[in-house]
Amino acid sequence: MASSDGRDEGRRWDSLDGAESRDPVLAAREIAACVHGATPAETVERLCLLSTRLLPVDGASVSLMARGAARQILYATDEVATAISEAQYALGNGPSLRAFADHAPVQAIDLSDHHDAHAWPVFAHRAQELDVGAVFALPLAIGAIAVGTLELYRRAPGALSESDTGVALLLADTATLGVLRVYAGGGETEYRRGDGEMSWLGGQADFDEIHQATGMVMVQCGVEAEEALLRLRARAFTDGVALGELAREVVARRVRLDEDE
Repeated sequence: MASSDGRDEGRRWDSLDGAESRDPVLAAREIAACVHGATPAETVERLCLLSTRLLPVDGASVSLMARGAARQILYATDEVATAISEAQYALGNGPSLRAFADHAPVQAIDLSDHHDAHAWPVFAHRAQELDVGAVFALPLAIGAIAVGTLELYRRAPGALSESDTGVALLLADTATLGVLRVYAGGGETEYRRGDGEMSWLGGQADFDEIHQATGMVMVQCGVEAEEALLRLRARAFTDGVALGELAREVVARRVRLDEDE
């Protein structure tokens, strides 16, 4: 996991509190048991809560994101996790936006240190106001498709150990599958292996309706196209339906997204 200024010196970091790192194999079993039988929305909530037990972190959040820094928080464990995410959205920069753009994990291991503070000075100041010492951001991505981020924070500065980083990546991968399960057309119970971008769009047959629904949401909510599509994706995720199915409901005027506000 690279530091905020892009340096990766191959260092092995120990957990700040000196506790033994979690065995990734055992953690994988616990993650699998945690999400067994869960809907996508339940999966995200359970993984955020589980991350605070498996890792030396104080809180977590999962956000859907799109190009242009549009984002929708799907779940946050607490108000601080929400505030950390919202600060980056408002500022247009921070660890999560970097992780999403680069499709790579980013860690800000000490937001009072000049390296991390220099990368995002205003965000670092806001984090210190929230008594947050470190932030770890992991992209929710498969190949060229990125859908959001898993963000972890803790009060004290310090990096995750190598094994804890592995566990964090497992959590992010599981969250990614939970989110994509909806967009791949599997609804609440089944993730279907799809064909890259086609699965993300919900299938070519649905593309025109998704495009039309996006335009309708732009008018309903007074937002730009990327924000409108993001709201459609978030609503589909929350309702546990395929994106194309929700788009048809919007086009048929049976669902309005401005009612969510």
